[in-house]
This record gives sequence, C-alpha cells and structure tokens, in this order.
Amino acid sequence: MPDDRSEDFWQAAVVGGQQTGITEAHLRKLRNNRVLLSLSSVTDFTASAQQVAKTIQQLTLFVATHRRDYVQPGRCSEGERDAIEEQVAVSIKACTQNVAKLKDGAAADVKSAAAQPGRQQLATHRLGMVLLLSERLQAIGSVFDQCRSARFQQKAQQEAAAKRRRLSPMSLASSPPVGSRRQFPGAADVQQRLQFDESPASPDLELAPQQQAQLQQESLDLQRELLARGDAVNAVERSVREVATLSSLFSAQVMQQAEQIEQLYSEAVQATADIASGNVHLTKAIRYNTSTRKIMLVILLLASASLLFWDWFYS
Repeated sequence: MPDDRSEDFWQAAVVGGQQTGITEAHLRKLRNNRVLLSLSSVTDFTASAQQVAKTIQQLTLFVATHRRDYVQPGRCSEGERDAIEEQVAVSIKACTQNVAKLKDGAAADVKSAAAQPGRQQLATHRLGMVLLLSERLQAIGSVFDQCRSARFQQKAQQEAAAKRRRLSPMSLASSPPVGSRRQFPGAADVQQRLQFDESPASPDLELAPQQQAQLQQESLDLQRELLARGDAVNAVERSVREVATLSSLFSAQVMQQAEQIEQLYSEAVQATADIASGNVHLTKAIRYNTSTRKIMLVILLLASASLLFWDWFYS
C-alpha cells in the first residue's frame, strides 16, 4: 500500500510559501477555497450517479436484512412478504430508469467527444460509471429473484400437498356428521340448515333417515363445489404471480444483457475508428502509388532519351 505523503507535500508548500513571502494562513485559505471549488463543481451527471449508487446500496442492505424472513416459511406472513417484494420491485424499477437516463447521458457525451477530443476520457469514465451501476443493480436483482423463486416453489409445494389432502378418499370418508360444529368456508347456509341436529330431538322436527342422508349429500356436494372454486381462485392467483415473476425475470435478463450491449457498442465504435483509419491509410497509399508511377515514368523517359542521345553521338 503506498504511503500518504500529503503532510510532506503541505510542509514543502509552507516552506516554499515562506521563502516567497506567503504566510501559512494564506496558504490554508487558498487550499480551502480550492477544496470548496472542487466540491461545488460536481456535475448533474455525477450527482445523479451518486444518488443511484446510494439507492442501490440501501436496497442491497434491505434485501440482506429481510432475506431470511422472506425465504424461510413461518418467519413472516404472506402480506409481509408481498410488501417486501413490492418495495424491492419499486426500488429496482426506479434504479433501472435512473440508470437508463445516465446511459443516455453517457451516450450523448460519447457523441460530443468525437468533436471535442479532450472530452473522450470524461465520456469513457462516465460509461464505466454506468456499467458499474448496472452490474450492481443486476447482482441485487439476481439475488432477490432467487429468493422469490424459492418462495413460489414452497408455495406450490404447499398448495399441491393441500390439494392431495382435500382430494384423498379418506378426507371425504371422514367428513363430519350432520350437525357438527366444524365450519367450512362459505358453508354458512348449510350449517344453518343443519342446526336442528344440535337442538333436542322433538317429534315435530325429527326427519326421516332418507331426508337426513339427502341433506348430508347436499352438504358434501356444496363442500366439493366450494373446494373446487377455492382451487380455481388459487390457480388464478398463482398464474398472476407467475406472470409477475416472469416479467421481473425478463427485466433481469434484459439488465444482464446491458454489459454485452455495451461491449458490442464499444466494438462497433472501435471498428468505425479502424475503418476510418484504414481509409486514411488507403488514401495515402493511392497517393504514394500515383506519385511512384509518375517518378518511374519520368525515369524511363530520361533513360530512353539518354540511350537515343548516346546512340546518335557514337554513330
């Protein structure tokens, strides 16, 4: 690790200032003004990039804090899990939009750097900042997508187990008798119709065994219908969540391709520069070839004239 020589530099500056008649207090004032100038010269692009980096850091801390509660069953309710998922999705969406704006600004800097060679280093630095922010956002998105996939797998397993228990013959055979106090979702009307079994038996309200069997069969049919409707509702809810998950995964895949797109763009820019340089070299080669041909023609003409002259002279 290199040593910090800032104090030595300051002492050398103080000694040099004293030799030229500048006091140490005046040097400190100049240094403070320079520091304040560097802080006030932060551009909008840098401020936006710093804000996005801070948001991504907070999102990473939030996911790391609530990851165990979100993944492990029983640590929090489904509503709390939905709230965590919604908050993370909103944060990722906002960060993605801000990174896209920064990318557009960096692309504009690259275009302007072509006309101003001095800004090429600044444009390259900004592209690197955008790429770094995209990689960080992609990493936290991948981590949360894994947590969400684990949650949906657990939920699918629980729903499949519950469905097997409901549809097993033993569950139908062990259904409660008429007049039982066990409640089924949405079966309040059946319970009201069967309340007479809880009251003391009376000759006026006593039903025939055939009527009791009919009422019991109606209650079983209603139970099966309610269970079927519950399964349909759960299937619709699961489908909606799967669509949302697939949409989020698609966004994550698009973000993962940002690096490849940036690489392709850089290669295209480099190829364009190489083609322009090649055109310049070809133009120079054509010019040199033309001048060489002219020189060779002049040499041949001079040689031919010399041969004719010597031939005439000796003849």
